[in-house]
Amino acid sequence: MIRRKMLKDLEEWKGREHKSLLIDGPRGVGKTTLVREFARSEGSELLEVDISRNAEARRLFQSHHEPDDIVSGLEDITGQEVDGNTLILLDEVQDCPRARQSLKWFTDDGRYDVIATGSMIGWEDSSRYRELFTENGRRPLIHHCSEEHLTLRGLDFEECLWATGVDERVTEGIRECISDISPIDDDLMKDMMDLFGDFMQTGGMPTSVGRYLVNRDPKDTISTRDRIISGFPEDAFGYAGRYGKDALRCLDIVCDTMRKEERVIHADIDDLETMEGLGWLYYSGLGIFCGNVDRPTRIFNRIHWSRDSKVHIHDTGILARMYGEETERSLSEGRLNTDDGALLENIIAECMVKCGITPSCFSMDVGEGRMELDFVTVLGCRNTGIEVDSGRERDTMHIDGISRVFDMDRLIVFDDGNIDYEEDDDIEHYPYFCAAFMDSMVDRCEQDLWHPSI
Repeated sequence: MIRRKMLKDLEEWKGREHKSLLIDGPRGVGKTTLVREFARSEGSELLEVDISRNAEARRLFQSHHEPDDIVSGLEDITGQEVDGNTLILLDEVQDCPRARQSLKWFTDDGRYDVIATGSMIGWEDSSRYRELFTENGRRPLIHHCSEEHLTLRGLDFEECLWATGVDERVTEGIRECISDISPIDDDLMKDMMDLFGDFMQTGGMPTSVGRYLVNRDPKDTISTRDRIISGFPEDAFGYAGRYGKDALRCLDIVCDTMRKEERVIHADIDDLETMEGLGWLYYSGLGIFCGNVDRPTRIFNRIHWSRDSKVHIHDTGILARMYGEETERSLSEGRLNTDDGALLENIIAECMVKCGITPSCFSMDVGEGRMELDFVTVLGCRNTGIEVDSGRERDTMHIDGISRVFDMDRLIVFDDGNIDYEEDDDIEHYPYFCAAFMDSMVDRCEQDLWHPSI
């Protein structure tokens, strides 16, 4: 199995007093595989039930609310016995709210280690959910305070480097350079830029990364990524129902908008079809939502949605494949700024989220012009403006101009050069791949103050 950082989080969970655990994330990021590997590494017996495929298990949760009765039923279904060394895995709980609800019952009981996995977690407010799961005029109540929550995403760049055999000491050295704002060795810089280009094309989905590792050629992953994309319609219509067409339309709008000069989506939040479609992108984990703040110095370190927001795709390799063969060729030739920089901006958003950093954006019309920052966020307790220098033509005010209007605490530019500090304008420059180590950009003195919003 490819090494995942979240394995340490599961070990920490198991080693202390804990509640039942919910792991959510987009389809195909390896949630079930991670739990299986965790059980193996801990020497635990795994009792695994796929709720979405097992009608008998769904009926069990509908009719029983006591942990002992549920465990007895799961033993009958699986033919396994549960003891103190058993880890119970409830897979795909989004398809049975009562199974999700059982996490509270198991937490209150305290005798069983239970992990649930699923996608579309949080879609309880959608009209489609109400259609599917309303019972006697009421929806099952989810007790969020009785469960712990982790979000698994596709592999990040550092995990992919480990998978290719790059020593952890190398990535630690990169982190030190970032933290100290000191240049990276030129040869290492070139190697990392090449590997980052491969990562942009391959993406972080485990099946795609696994295929890449065979010959280290991103082109080998095309058919794998095609299969992932071909599953979007079934997923959209399965969970968005009659709004499935709107969900796929919103996906197309997002991809098209990212190639335009103004990359903000002007959504009518009173349009039910649009909001249901965007809701599928959000809850499926396919979209990364960057709310547009009214001032770059007024940032909320949480995901929020506003009428004018940016939406990126959670996996840049998937986006590259959706853009087609010309984009694939450009990336293979090392032109990372293809599609007017859309992929570069997307990969920075992807890296931020995988580092546990919540991206927002800033765009404001000023007279006949416009001020714009690709991203704004909070690093430590410092409001930070971020620009992705992809070489595209901009009609908007540059990052250093905005800093003269608004009192920004920190300014960062990602480009194709080495780490540098522009003292006159107080701007830090980092190569694109350093976004994958953005948690190291938090000042050392602020480490204890920083609480990433995932």
